[in-house]
Amino acid sequence: MDNEHPEVLAPHQFERYCATIRTLVAASGLDVDDFGFTPAKCLVVQDADLGLFMKLQLHPDRTVDCEFTLEDELLDPSPTVDIAARVVRLSQRGQRFRGARLEES
Repeated sequence: MDNEHPEVLAPHQFERYCATIRTLVAASGLDVDDFGFTPAKCLVVQDADLGLFMKLQLHPDRTVDCEFTLEDELLDPSPTVDIAARVVRLSQRGQRFRGARLEES
């Protein structure tokens, strides 16, 4: 699916696309909740290590809306370095995941 040309997906393709995204995110060790919907076009992802929740809204044209929410203890004023460190760690996880995919190609 990753090598397919981006276009508006048919309903059965969109369902497979959503399931693939959910499976890949869960395989990375993150907690994923799709609320039992099919297709799983709305995912809530929790990264307990980073104190971060991500809401992903997947669309048939393969775009995604992403909303990040910090856990309650991070809503209080936090040291700048703590917030920056969390953003960097999130980015590093994505880079490792992307790197693993490229190694398989």
